[in-house]
Amino acid sequence: MSTDPSHSQPHMGKPMELRAGPLTMVLEADTGFLRYVRLGERELLRGVYAAVRNENWDTIEPEVRDLKVAVAERSFQVTFEVECRRDPVWFTWSGALAGEADGTLTYSLDGVARSTFLKNRIGFCVLHPAETCAGQEVRVEHVDGTVETGVFPEQISPHQPFREIRVLTEPVGPNAGADWGKWRFEVRMEDEAFEMEDQRNWTDASFKTYCTPLDQPFPVEIAAGTRVRQSVRLRLHSPNCERPSMPPLLGSGTGSGDEPVRLRLDPDRSYPLPDVGLQVAGHGRPLSPREVELLRALRLSHLRADVRPDAPDFPVALELAAEQSRLLGVPLELAWFLPEDPETVRGLLVAELERLRPEVARWLVFRGGRLVSDAEGLAWAREVLTAYQPEPVVGGGSNTNFAELNRSSLAAADLDFVSFAVNPQVHAFDDASLVETLPMQEVAVRSAQARFPAREVYVSPVTLRPRFNAVATGPEAPPHPGALPWAVDPRQPSLFAAGWTLGSLKYVTQSGAAGITYYETTGWRGVMESDDGSPAPFPSVPGTVFPLYHVLRDFQECRGGSLLACRSSRPLEVEGVYLRSGDGERLRVLVANLTGAPRLVSLDFPAGKVRVRTLDETTSELAARDPEAFRVPQDAEPVGAWEWRFTDGSLHLELRPHAVVRIDRE
Repeated sequence: MSTDPSHSQPHMGKPMELRAGPLTMVLEADTGFLRYVRLGERELLRGVYAAVRNENWDTIEPEVRDLKVAVAERSFQVTFEVECRRDPVWFTWSGALAGEADGTLTYSLDGVARSTFLKNRIGFCVLHPAETCAGQEVRVEHVDGTVETGVFPEQISPHQPFREIRVLTEPVGPNAGADWGKWRFEVRMEDEAFEMEDQRNWTDASFKTYCTPLDQPFPVEIAAGTRVRQSVRLRLHSPNCERPSMPPLLGSGTGSGDEPVRLRLDPDRSYPLPDVGLQVAGHGRPLSPREVELLRALRLSHLRADVRPDAPDFPVALELAAEQSRLLGVPLELAWFLPEDPETVRGLLVAELERLRPEVARWLVFRGGRLVSDAEGLAWAREVLTAYQPEPVVGGGSNTNFAELNRSSLAAADLDFVSFAVNPQVHAFDDASLVETLPMQEVAVRSAQARFPAREVYVSPVTLRPRFNAVATGPEAPPHPGALPWAVDPRQPSLFAAGWTLGSLKYVTQSGAAGITYYETTGWRGVMESDDGSPAPFPSVPGTVFPLYHVLRDFQECRGGSLLACRSSRPLEVEGVYLRSGDGERLRVLVANLTGAPRLVSLDFPAGKVRVRTLDETTSELAARDPEAFRVPQDAEPVGAWEWRFTDGSLHLELRPHAVVRIDRE
């Protein structure tokens, strides 16, 4: 491969746009994560990356060093060194990524264990985009040389669609352009057996092909000095050796920031707004009068509380939940975590319910430390609760991800409703990966509806981080001094979290879910900081509200109305919702920039006078310290340039990084 030496240089920092013949892609220089491999408008791969995961499936973050890039017009070479180190894990590897002018792409690693440790996985993961691949044909060559032709599953597959994989081959398809329509592309994975899982089970937007197969024992010890070598190669195949014309360079694969993102409204499709609630805060402190006032303004539908009747603090926890339910004027969504033999707590449970008489909208029931409800536990709870409520609404599902529900033996007849939890950080933790999960929340709910027909689906709870490690094979290590607990995300009080929450509200509403439970009331996993504040180093100020509070409040002010369907031309960058009031007289649009760079947006909107409020880096301090003053909207007249402009039934605006804009019109 020829390269121009003048373009060979160390390169760290922001993502790099690369080209290999007709292919475009993005390389994250700080992590070695290759993203958005595209041929024209067709996204062939969502990503390729190497993962080191310990015995509890924790990902050991890579530290990339000595990165060098040599770029020619239609080819490139990248090399770098990686260290993955978190006691007792210490693994280093050399990475090489090469793109050729004919579209061949090769990614290889050569690594060595510097210490002896337990591992569940070391090696490449290849991500196929779920949106374009679901239902599409794929040819699978297995490690023993046999070949099968199948399809990527349309409904979320509970188990591995394909195993013992060496090569995956699929059509390029028409989205790459007419010249490429009959071509195919193959992905070859060498040096270890791979298998595929449907990552939509965890709301990741991909089918992941990974090593080592899960039917092999884990964790296993990897001794110091053990060497690991792997490679992944992508190649294009012509049906008749013809060479189509090369498409122009398209940039990052998520669209060009120079062109406006278009939000298209479909007013003929609408969805009723679901019930929205919060969780009782895990810190266990009562709500102050100011916190109660701010939370009541959210017009919540319910308050979720998790109680364990066999825990020493059960009476206190139930009393706190009942009191906060009364203060906020909403019923409880009460999640019971019963012991294996629930008869041992029947007397206490019945006595506390009679003492406190909480108002409960529905009961989620789990038993014996299980992650998924079971028919016996549900039946026991129904029998006990019938004496408390004439017709208790008893249900459950998964206390973790949709995956556990999808793999369970639960039947619709076992429960009155079904629920599962959502978080976007089971497999990846960067902002872009979190944004990719948003449409998959709708897919997961629709899969639950298909699995449990005639049962309402509740997404409960939605959190930024997993609340606990459901797949740990050993005790969790405490956080390092000065570090946040594993379940706390420092982005909770960020503008990014506000935009992510808006996207979640959109897609869960479009799914037809009956209700959603978000976050907690106060504290470092809440919608606002508590009056007492959270321990350092959590980046918040006591008594302030978080940006996502305002998104939830904007949404809930339209409670009783509907969401009108709209589509973003670049949903990984900008998302929006159109909300119509229950009387049909008012229209509210919320638009979020999901990126850290300014974005131009053009959205369907009738010309005229509007009321506008912008939540961004210039207003976030006011929004946090004095939310009521911030929420007073301003009249906005059409103006020149790109800040605000009406033309041809569209409103044009420029959003600052991670900004959320609210636009109201009577």
